[in-house]
Amino acid sequence: MRGRSMNESGFRSWVFHSNMLYGAKNKWWGDYGNRDFPHEGLDFCLFKDVSGRVLGVDENTEVPVILDGRVRAIFNDYLGKAIIVSHHFSGENQPEFLSVYAHTKPFSNLAVGDRIIKNENIATVAGFGQKKNKILPHLHLTFGWATKAMTYKNFEWNRLREPDLIRLIDPLTFLHLSYNVITN
Repeated sequence: MRGRSMNESGFRSWVFHSNMLYGAKNKWWGDYGNRDFPHEGLDFCLFKDVSGRVLGVDENTEVPVILDGRVRAIFNDYLGKAIIVSHHFSGENQPEFLSVYAHTKPFSNLAVGDRIIKNENIATVAGFGQKKNKILPHLHLTFGWATKAMTYKNFEWNRLREPDLIRLIDPLTFLHLSYNVITN
């Protein structure tokens, strides 16, 4: 991700609260209570700069796609819009690898069917601020393998939890990041 605060301060590493991680059962915002379902992805919200300060992303933070792919769906999520991108690897019988970028404001020229290339910016983080449950702006990133039953028409958030459509995986097993985890 790229944003003014990240560039000006010199990005060093990501900072995740333990409840921002894949599979977390508790919230990292609001009442910090239980989530309705285990977390489907990873929330990028906080980072350390070169001087060690912890800062946050904002609505000017741009969201790049992780691999070459095709936009398969753009739909409303709880805090903005989500974008599903499919990525193909060699072999026709290989399932589609999916990356889902949620809580975003997609660029106006982005459309379903567009081909995009690795590191191309597709959106900014949604600027919802602290309006909803005192939640900070963040990018939610989900990875998974699409099954043969996967369809993208009229896709909605809760379908991410359907294992007959998508087999979710922990993004940290795929991404090579410098990060710290805090537990308080």
